[in-house]
Amino acid sequence: MTDTSITTKTGRLPWAGLFALAVAGFVTVLTQTIPARLLPQISSGLDVPQATGQLVIVYAAGPMLAAIPLTALAQRWPRRPAADVTTASYEKGRAS
Repeated sequence: MTDTSITTKTGRLPWAGLFALAVAGFVTVLTQTIPARLLPQISSGLDVPQATGQLVIVYAAGPMLAAIPLTALAQRWPRRPAADVTTASYEKGRAS
């Protein structure tokens, strides 16, 4: 049977890694939700109807709908390749 605890060999939690993960999650959510608050200013600056900005909300729903199936799928992968694939696809998405 494998050990699924997150404690290290010394029996302590890896606080630095957990903090880095929390900051990364916060920044990711922040970059998806800030445009929703700025929709009126963005739409007036681009001379488009405010309803056009609702596409931002549809865009933000994508990760929400994909999170659970992708998490279930990634549980079967070794952690290092899963992290590499996740990072590479995130960077590719941000570059396009």
